[in-house]
Amino acid sequence: MTDKKQDTEDLLKNITKTELIELDSCTRCSECLNWCCIQDATEDPSISPPEKISQFKNIIQKHYSIRAKILGKKPITDEEIKKFQDAVYTCTGCGQCGEVCTAGIHTQRLWGSLRRKLVDMGYKPPGGLPNLLKNAKKYHSIFPHSLELRYKIWMPEGIKIEEKAELAYFEGCDVAWDAPAMASSTVKILNAAKQPFTMLEPEEAWCCGWPLTVTGQWEIMEELVEHNIEAYEKRGVERLVCSCPCCLQEFRDVWPKVYKAKLPFEVLHITEIIADLIDENRIEFTKPANETVTYHDPCQLTRGLKGPEVHEAPRKILKSIPELEYVELPRKGSMTRCCGAGGGIRGHKPDVAMRMGQMLIRDAEESGADTFLMNCPACYAMYIYRRLGKLDEWKNMQPGIKMDDIIKYAERHL
Repeated sequence: MTDKKQDTEDLLKNITKTELIELDSCTRCSECLNWCCIQDATEDPSISPPEKISQFKNIIQKHYSIRAKILGKKPITDEEIKKFQDAVYTCTGCGQCGEVCTAGIHTQRLWGSLRRKLVDMGYKPPGGLPNLLKNAKKYHSIFPHSLELRYKIWMPEGIKIEEKAELAYFEGCDVAWDAPAMASSTVKILNAAKQPFTMLEPEEAWCCGWPLTVTGQWEIMEELVEHNIEAYEKRGVERLVCSCPCCLQEFRDVWPKVYKAKLPFEVLHITEIIADLIDENRIEFTKPANETVTYHDPCQLTRGLKGPEVHEAPRKILKSIPELEYVELPRKGSMTRCCGAGGGIRGHKPDVAMRMGQMLIRDAEESGADTFLMNCPACYAMYIYRRLGKLDEWKNMQPGIKMDDIIKYAERHL
């Protein structure tokens, strides 16, 4: 779990003043426990948001409290760190706790900073999560495959891609390797609308960095960000569009911090582009659905996002498909239920991820819909490919509802 460096001399490194204030702001009102999907799955208050905050505050106070300054610092035990590490990584980083926090704590940002703090102290992320950094260093992707192969997996024949264009499409590592149908349907829709777009060569399209930052592993972020921005600038890009909600979150929130300037292009989600194409009468869905559909808002499109939430665009797409009856899930928008696929929890605690997934499927089944649509490669990998290690209970589960990706579904109704 750790390489035993445990540098505790600067516990406040990479913790902002705002985050220090937030650590002192938790009132332990427990409102977050009423909404936390991790709590729904585990019923374990020892890993709850207030407890995570309390544990880290206790660690800091051993070095930085008035008592510590007068009487001397107390040693921080390995047991304390291990307990805190388990609590802060048994989390998807979905941000629901921050959405309902009565003190206004931006927990989604705070958990990432605390994970980064652990890595700074020499504690590697648990389970197989360190492989994300290892692969990114070797392949510039979190997956251990050559980037040259990625477009061969999903790129349809006859798709026109410009050498330079105002609009660029970035499908992202997780889409390419875990949800290729999302990318394939995206470029088909763009071509059908006669929307010019460019893409980087496959070996140029490096990871956006989200899986690294969300697990606290910032070591090569500057290299990834500067490479990608420079590559898109060379292609004259003014709008960068992606399929993955986590990529969008990374573009909007992390890239400007690493780049230390405003990005030279606007960043958007693919559903926003398609919604605009519908408004401009450049795309029309003509094949009737003849069924009832429900849709799950991805966490990273609806809360914690630096910029407007992406809520209406997916619904506009669905409501443009003829003879489709749309019903909402009981939790939607900024209150959406986390699917259990993000934040590294699939690798750290797959059993918890499975229980979270079962709860969301139950919500979808109870909505009365025939088809349950998602809009995220992590959701796709978990629900379509059932990638949760060797959990046979999950792989063999037979939901009472069909499941698909929203863009793939829309493309079939052109």
